[in-house]
Amino acid sequence: MRYDEPAEPPASTEHIPGSRPAVPDPLEAFPTEAEVAATAKVAAIITRRTRRYGKTATRLLVVCGAAAVMAIVAWLFVQGVGDKVRRAVGLGVPPTAAVLVIETTPPGWEVVEGTRSLGRTPLRASLPPGSHSLVLRQGGETRPLVVVLQAGVEVFHHLDLQGASSTGVLSIATIPPGATVEVDGVGRGLSPVDVAGLAPGDHAVAVIIGNRRVTEQVGVAAGRTTSLLVPVGRPENAAGTVGFVTIAAPIELQVFDGDSLVGSSRNERIMIVPGRRALRLANPALGFERVIQVTVEAGATAKVTVPVPNGVLSVNAVPWAEVVLDGRVIGETPIANYAVPLGSHEILLRNPKFPERRQTVVVTLGVPVRVGVDLRQ
Repeated sequence: MRYDEPAEPPASTEHIPGSRPAVPDPLEAFPTEAEVAATAKVAAIITRRTRRYGKTATRLLVVCGAAAVMAIVAWLFVQGVGDKVRRAVGLGVPPTAAVLVIETTPPGWEVVEGTRSLGRTPLRASLPPGSHSLVLRQGGETRPLVVVLQAGVEVFHHLDLQGASSTGVLSIATIPPGATVEVDGVGRGLSPVDVAGLAPGDHAVAVIIGNRRVTEQVGVAAGRTTSLLVPVGRPENAAGTVGFVTIAAPIELQVFDGDSLVGSSRNERIMIVPGRRALRLANPALGFERVIQVTVEAGATAKVTVPVPNGVLSVNAVPWAEVVLDGRVIGETPIANYAVPLGSHEILLRNPKFPERRQTVVVTLGVPVRVGVDLRQ
């Protein structure tokens, strides 16, 4: 087309009757580049949001599921866990148990019930309700403690043991007085005399008056005063001023006249002031104590037999075992509440498929002894 020619008028969009209709451009059926770009942008936004909210929903489901599992495990844990684990994770002790708290000044005393050590002070322990006979010990010293516990109740005991001594005192008197006293070969002055600072155990005592010398073997206990009365005059005169007691018992017993330790059942004779005496017989380690009334006559020996009740022993083994107690067969496991004399005993467990097992137990009155052994281990 030349520039000097007039432009053709635009074709009319109206349909002229009798003429062929205009054919549409096929490219108009496809979106433009701008429309494609806009559509891709919207799709990307939708994809990102779907991914974002999909992850959030997934995380929410995981968190809810974990919380449900933890709640179920926690409920089962609370229902079946032991007291020690409960305390370790900060949970309370079930109301069927009682809590005992013992503090001492100074700390560090071991608390023992029967043959079982509960730990050292300061101590916090969960124990069954009821009466418990405990012994606090440190070095050679012991202190008895009886506690009564109630289910779900915390009981607190504080003991001031600063004045506790690891040594004992021996109070020596003679008839007549004024005799020279030696303890373990060392002169201690004239009778009556108190010798302090003695280590627990047996000590050799000698009293001398004129050409007469009398020797005695005396046991001293930590934190206690042991009394010894020795006649050193003429034998015929001395026999009329003191009396003697002999104690027969299946276990060793300390003998107290009032607050004074005057001997033990292992002594052949215990010298006692004549008269009606209330003697206290005790073995703290085995939980035994009894007071007896005895009449002591001057120059005579009163013989006393002390019956001692049995303790209780229960034995079980996996898979099973024949039980031999102190060399005597008492049956096959399980053995429950078997009556056994107080004191130390040896148990032998035998099963032909496993090695033999030996164990020494101490039976006391305080707590029944229970022995359980897995022979497969």
